[in-house]
Amino acid sequence: MYLWSPFTFYTFWIGLFVCVAFAGVYVFVLLLMVGWAILWWYHVPQLPEERVTCVLGSINPTSDLEEEQCSPENTNCNSDEHCDGRSLTKPILVAHRGGAIDAPENTIEAFKLAKKNGAVAVEFDLEFTGDCYPIVMHDETLDRTTNGTGFVRDHTLEEILDLNAAAKHKHRASYGKVRVPQLEEAVMVCLQLKLKMFIDCKRSAAETVVVLSQLFTKYPNLYKEAIVCSFYPNIIYRVRKADPNILTALTHRHQIYSKCDMDGEERQKTFWRQIIARPIDIILEIGHYTFLWYLCGNSAFLMNRDTYSGLYHNFWKKRGVRVFVWTINDPYEKQYFLKTRQCSVITDSLL
Repeated sequence: MYLWSPFTFYTFWIGLFVCVAFAGVYVFVLLLMVGWAILWWYHVPQLPEERVTCVLGSINPTSDLEEEQCSPENTNCNSDEHCDGRSLTKPILVAHRGGAIDAPENTIEAFKLAKKNGAVAVEFDLEFTGDCYPIVMHDETLDRTTNGTGFVRDHTLEEILDLNAAAKHKHRASYGKVRVPQLEEAVMVCLQLKLKMFIDCKRSAAETVVVLSQLFTKYPNLYKEAIVCSFYPNIIYRVRKADPNILTALTHRHQIYSKCDMDGEERQKTFWRQIIARPIDIILEIGHYTFLWYLCGNSAFLMNRDTYSGLYHNFWKKRGVRVFVWTINDPYEKQYFLKTRQCSVITDSLL
């Protein structure tokens, strides 16, 4: 069995043999040792297991005894200054974009409904307006979810707050007008609801680091209630370098740069971009399972359901990294992952 797709696997070994052939064994080994030394020097250490458990739960979420030992009534579970006794002992349901099927995605209304329906955590997306205000929205355009059009970056915060975030949702008649929330507003509501937060970041690493650093400083409870995740390792690395106490995760699926979906249309529209995207996907996939998790010091890995296997799960478990599978919407499939695979699930619906 492969940790990578067969194409990536063979590409890696062919590339390795070519490097050895051209550089020679001794030079190759020397370069490899230098590379590992650089990696060790620049890596950000993982957070202690106790800290991670308080946010994401136990890496071995099985027995009822463990649940009793880490219950809020047991003060021994509060030994870490960042833990409030609400440590999770079983796999959890995370509401993807607040539960995008049940309510307008990435809205306060969605978060409240997710909490009502039993979600332990919500995942939502960080985006920036044209005047650099952080808001909660998945797409870089307004068209799919709101009554606006065009790129988010071409609109001011005032213009976006005037839009209806429920305009395209199937239950829009039940909600009326729903505002696009600002990031701080979403965080405050989740803290009040005692919902764990998965903050997904996609744009501008520099702006993201500044905003999140300020946010975690202003709301210290975020250290035990939130995790920052991204498809982009540069964002996660810069966040952890700026504040090593922030819990982070990398998100991945096969062909993320070249395909819109696993086997869908090309993400890159020009021929040359398509040519370049394929090797980037290969390098990224190899990087995830060799050094990126160590470089960033991640505590979790968000894996697409189509690439999940027991081999992957055990690989991450041995390295102290929790696995979350997205996006699981079928009720029977949810139960399989939660109970049989003992794996937390990210879902669009909690009904």
